[in-house]
Formats: sequence, C-alpha cells, structure tokens
Amino acid sequence: MKEGVPQGSAISPTLFLVYINDITSAITPYVKHTLHADDFAIWSTAEYATTAKVRVQATVDKVFKWSQDWGLTINLNKTVTTKFSLKTKERDVTLISP
Repeated sequence: MKEGVPQGSAISPTLFLVYINDITSAITPYVKHTLHADDFAIWSTAEYATTAKVRVQATVDKVFKWSQDWGLTINLNKTVTTKFSLKTKERDVTLISP
C-alpha cells in the first residue's frame, strides 16, 4: 500500500494535515513547536546552548521515530538548524539526524 495523497487535489492539504496532526506528540518538555501546512519547526530556549541542544535533540529523535512509525520520510536536504545566542564566543551546536 502506498502512502500519500494526489498532489494538486483540493482535499490533499486537509488530508495531509489530519495525517500528521499527532506529530506534536513527539515534542519533549521545554521544546516549543509550530506546524503550518507541511512545515514543522521546533525550538528551545535555555541559559546554556548545550541545554537547548539536548532538549531539541531529544525531540528530533522522537520525531524521527514518529516518522518511521507512520511511514514518512523527512527530507534532510530541506531540514535546517539555526542557533541564536547573546554570547560573542561561537560554539558549535550540531544536531545529529538519527
């Protein structure tokens, strides 16, 4: 059985949103999210970048598991990370895709 809906169909966006609506169940504590059409964003704020990284990484891991359970593939070419900080010293905060 194939997953998906016909592209361009009037009902496709609604069916897709119903299909992925429970992706928010993969959000861990202290991580915020937004879901708009087929875009999903997560973020966390913390005093230390490493704390925010651990929180976001836990959510990334759970979202990846959720996508496997539902037969969806996350397009890593369209996935980006951005770090905002008030610190002047640059620190690498790389997330790992499972």
